[in-house]
Amino acid sequence: MNFSHEISSVGIDISSNTIKVAQITRNKSGQITLNTYGSTLLRSGVLERGKIISPSELQSAIRQAFASAQPIPVSANQVVVGLPERQVFHRFVTIHAENDQELQSKIYEEAKTSIPLPEEDLAVTYSIVQRTNQENDVLIAVTSLNQLHIWQQLMQALQLNAIFDLELIALKRGLFQEPLKTPVVIVDFGHDTTNI
Repeated sequence: MNFSHEISSVGIDISSNTIKVAQITRNKSGQITLNTYGSTLLRSGVLERGKIISPSELQSAIRQAFASAQPIPVSANQVVVGLPERQVFHRFVTIHAENDQELQSKIYEEAKTSIPLPEEDLAVTYSIVQRTNQENDVLIAVTSLNQLHIWQQLMQALQLNAIFDLELIALKRGLFQEPLKTPVVIVDFGHDTTNI
């Protein structure tokens, strides 16, 4: 039994040229501590535009990133994985809805009509940025269900219990605990891409 009142999480960030892992702990007062961090380079061609080309090399690199973590290797098997941004479509919309059920239905309809994927291949999630009366400013994020299954299989092969997250939504959640009152621009400079 754990009486420390701390919550520990492991995050994996996979880009086209690096894999980064970090384990953090949040204590009962909300303070976050970085426990361990590791990274490894990823050979060109293992991922292409966020799609897995060489699963065995990617698995090996993830194991190496876990083992390289300092001051101690990452040992947990519960992880949060950031899906490659090249595999995610984002759309910011304002939706009028009387209740949450109607809002969810309208979000899915918006995804079906504006995202260039077949309806049966849509994996849809969203974050309500601001809600005023029945107007909802919503960040919709969509990825390919088929590609998501491939990532899930990769994590299962590594015996990792993975929760998948989207970088843009995770950034918003991490930077802003309260609803935004004014527009904010977040610029994320990466090795291959820049997201605004």
